[in-house]
Amino acid sequence: MNVENQSLQLNTKNLKPHHTNLELYGEENADYKLIESIREDGQLEPLIVIIDKEVSGDYIIISGHRRWKALKYLGKEANCRLVCFEYDENELEIKQAIIESNKYRKKNNTQISNEVALLRSIYAEKEKKLQEVALKQNADMKNAVQQGENNKEVDRTRDQVADGLESVTVLFYQVFSQLSRNQSH
Repeated sequence: MNVENQSLQLNTKNLKPHHTNLELYGEENADYKLIESIREDGQLEPLIVIIDKEVSGDYIIISGHRRWKALKYLGKEANCRLVCFEYDENELEIKQAIIESNKYRKKNNTQISNEVALLRSIYAEKEKKLQEVALKQNADMKNAVQQGENNKEVDRTRDQVADGLESVTVLFYQVFSQLSRNQSH
């Protein structure tokens, strides 16, 4: 994920929640402690947003849904940081970013189960893509050997796949650790 060093002041009317947040955490009531905190101290953390490709001038919230609701309640503009990546091509990364941005959030068992189910589907899809890459890589390697060429692109792809798999494993461990802690309390 590539983050631009760009902060935006946006009207809360130009922001909308990502559907995955609602699917994971459900409809949330106003957080009056957060509202009071923002009223007294201002918005301390920016909302993380992406450009809404369907509505010009609008943005989709990746992180900060509760802050957005509090700012909306107070009638204030939102301090946002724009995250740049292609929405259509990276829906899995967006969903994973939503889960990662909520890793310190207090969650009930249903919300944790929702995260685990989504992570399983994300990892299944990523595994499928990795297998496709591996099959292509295998075919490329066979062609390279047959042609006697040094195929540096295949090595680079293999390293990228290994790096991606490592980060997925770390995130999966964090979620299951959180689930274990919640179930033990």
